[in-house]
Amino acid sequence: MIDRIKILILVLGVFTLSGCDDFFDTVPDSRIELDDIDDVAELVTNAYPAGSYLFLEGMTDNVGAVPSNIQLTQMEEAYNWQTISMEGQDTPSYFWANAYNAIAHANQALKSIEKMDGDKAKKDAVKGEALLCRAYSHFMLVNMFGKHYDPTTATSDLGVPYIKEPEMTLLVSYNRETVEKTYDYIEEDMLEGLSLVSNDYYKNTGKYHFNREAALAFASRYYLYKGDYGQCLHFSKQLLGNTYNEAYVRDYKAVLAGQGPKGRAQVFSNPEDPSNLLIIRKKLGYQLYFQFGYRMTQNIASRLYLGDSRSLNMWGANADQSAVYQSKYESLVKRASLTSNSGLPYTVQPVLRGEEVMFNMMESLMALGDLETNLEEQKLMDHQAASFFNNFLVERWNGPKTAPALSDPDTYFFDEFIGAYRRVYPDLYPDYTRNKAYNKFLADGSLNPDFDQVIKDEMDEKIRLDNRVILSLLIQLERRREFAEEGLRWFDIKRLKLEVIHQNVSGVTDILKADDPRKVLQIPQAAISTGIEENPIETPAPVAEKLVRL
Repeated sequence: MIDRIKILILVLGVFTLSGCDDFFDTVPDSRIELDDIDDVAELVTNAYPAGSYLFLEGMTDNVGAVPSNIQLTQMEEAYNWQTISMEGQDTPSYFWANAYNAIAHANQALKSIEKMDGDKAKKDAVKGEALLCRAYSHFMLVNMFGKHYDPTTATSDLGVPYIKEPEMTLLVSYNRETVEKTYDYIEEDMLEGLSLVSNDYYKNTGKYHFNREAALAFASRYYLYKGDYGQCLHFSKQLLGNTYNEAYVRDYKAVLAGQGPKGRAQVFSNPEDPSNLLIIRKKLGYQLYFQFGYRMTQNIASRLYLGDSRSLNMWGANADQSAVYQSKYESLVKRASLTSNSGLPYTVQPVLRGEEVMFNMMESLMALGDLETNLEEQKLMDHQAASFFNNFLVERWNGPKTAPALSDPDTYFFDEFIGAYRRVYPDLYPDYTRNKAYNKFLADGSLNPDFDQVIKDEMDEKIRLDNRVILSLLIQLERRREFAEEGLRWFDIKRLKLEVIHQNVSGVTDILKADDPRKVLQIPQAAISTGIEENPIETPAPVAEKLVRL
């Protein structure tokens, strides 16, 4: 089996996995002829992509230029939305390599299970985990190296090769599936895996495996990205229930109780925390050290987090404190030997979290409300989304911990809560102040009560619709704040067609447009050289659209 995996990697153009450290890549020698379900289960532990995707953060609006930082080629290229030429850790090529390596392990496990006798329930559980692993790696790949799913173009947009079999020969030609076909294969694997996976066979918390809760979170994300909001809501509710579930929202008091950055990172990634649903060990290099490259700046952080409990988890990342970071990742090293002073840097990252499912649920409720023709049903869905949102803000707000009671479906926000919250971020939150003339009308009235009521009803409906837009924007913004420095913001920028403005250390400003082709990462050159079709990435924005700020 070892040879088979290496062959698959070679054919896909994945020429190096940079240090096949036994800590990450080795499985028992018996994997060559696997005849025991426990051996297969151990093999599946290698079916999780160890490559980090945190390089995506440098492409988002969460980072800015930090001239005092040490600038690295791959970080400069990411910030400027250029094809990243480097191939080591913290690059798209490295993620591609590790993702297909994980897929190879999942495929061999699935093939071995087909021929195996033994405990059916345990075989089904291991098979379910392997299927979910295969689906997850392909899902991450298609969302990086393909366009975001669009039902009007998905049948022609280029996806990624979907590998279902362990390869037996060297000369295998792989074609890229369409985005539609890639998503179809992912869904097939994901749903079958979800029907089989079981928590009964995992030791400890099972958070380093696709447990049932993690599988539901994956399904929630999959259907949100596909735009199937009904299914997203269905799987989100299977995890969270129908009402706000604080068990799946991280307690930031516990995080802040950690001793220093390392202690807080340990609390943040603790597998005992119910909000951490799936944790994967990730190989990391410079991305883990915040004195390098483009980072969240003090200015960005102060605008995003002032008055928020997450602001208390900020640390200065360099000598002049111009860059900051949150304590989410513990810097760990797998040493070459017990006496070695060097080794492979890594961290552990919660890649699926309960908070994400909660935001998926809010977003789906608002999207379904957009499609709802029954006004009362729309109001009820909006009210539920607003209730979730306000309760979440209470958890993160660095102030009074009392949520406003939303007993009336016509009510979206209360000034005593959201009004104060808005004032902290006047340039981030849309205006919630009613039209001055309307306010005066409400205070003074007119001589015709019937006419007054007609005008009031019309204005109330306008305000209700305005508030729907505001709530949707607030949900997007709060999602950005919650998952900053985790790489997920890039996928939101793609799927929501957001623009991003970057000014580099030289003062040149560039704009990533809503449908900018640079939102699709280029296939690694090594894969292209084996015959895999490259992405038709166009020339970056014209020079005329670039401004130099002096």
